Amino acid sequence: MSQQLIILERVSAVSSPLFRPCSELLRASIPSSEQLSDPRLAQLLARDDYRMYALLLNGAVAATAILYLPRGEDFVWLDYMAVRAELRNRGLGSALFHEVTKTASRERPGAAFLFFEVDDDRDVGDAARSINHRRIEFYRRIGAKLLVNAEYLFPSASGAGVPMRLMVFRLRPGVELSQELVGRAVENIFLEVHGRSKDDMLLRSIVDHLPSRLILE
Repeated sequence: MSQQLIILERVSAVSSPLFRPCSELLRASIPSSEQLSDPRLAQLLARDDYRMYALLLNGAVAATAILYLPRGEDFVWLDYMAVRAELRNRGLGSALFHEVTKTASRERPGAAFLFFEVDDDRDVGDAARSINHRRIEFYRRIGAKLLVNAEYLFPSASGAGVPMRLMVFRLRPGVELSQELVGRAVENIFLEVHGRSKDDMLLRSIVDHLPSRLILE
């Protein structure tokens, strides 16, 4: 991979020639219950704080990620990340994550943590458990931690909340993760990205039951 040209490029608008291959990659890689609708995605990408990126391998889209970069907050959120199936296990996922964290630190230097969701590896069938566990271990190997004692449900637009887990990557050393910060981050993404309200039952079921002592492993 050292002889291949890898570039992270922002997909600045839905009119960009990079938008379709990136959006098709997301649709193919992520369960429909965990996706944003096309109109909502287009609406969010028109904002400056919600950004799609393409990882280009020799000029072609090899992977994509979406970063939510709220201003005035001490966190950012990696909303989606996907690598083309035929290019997996070649280090592109690690390269994309590294580029994403560099971008987050550059664009929001005050942010201390990057949050993201991963599929639950607990109450699922054996095949899904194995896949989801491997994905969690992949993120652990590149420096992220699993928030093991906090429950999380993805606010699916297609129905009930989808059980997922939260992971955290520290962007700045020496900063402690707090119950208040996690609650604020979850509430922010529910309101600003998913269009929920502060009294949303799903949101309250998460935020109101966060433990005072958070455990990262």
